[in-house]
Amino acid sequence: MNDSQLFNSIHNCDPWQDSFEESLRAHKFLEPKKSWQNFITLSSQSNFQQLFPEFFKSFIKLIASSYHPDLALHNFERFSQTINDKNYLYTILSTSPETLKSIIVLFSGSQILTDSLLSDPSFFDWI
Repeated sequence: MNDSQLFNSIHNCDPWQDSFEESLRAHKFLEPKKSWQNFITLSSQSNFQQLFPEFFKSFIKLIASSYHPDLALHNFERFSQTINDKNYLYTILSTSPETLKSIIVLFSGSQILTDSLLSDPSFFDWI
């Protein structure tokens, strides 16, 4: 499966297929099924195909280069649940690659700082 097919499946919230495993492992996810569930949860938060068509492409590329891709994805999914205005979140992250990179580094490298952000999501504006 190529990346384009993977992104389409994420956008469509497709159920897990064994063909996703190889693609997700190529992006350094050690637990592909759990990662897929995180992606489906995220994808259901907005109309990504129409509003943020390049988000998952950038997101996955940055996560794959992080310290711990599975943890970064899981923490990001947890954080996204704390934000009421999802379109605001994804607008910021889609228009500011440095902010997206910073938040992924934080979510993959420091559970203490991640937990602080989860306990007070308003710190996101500081990032």
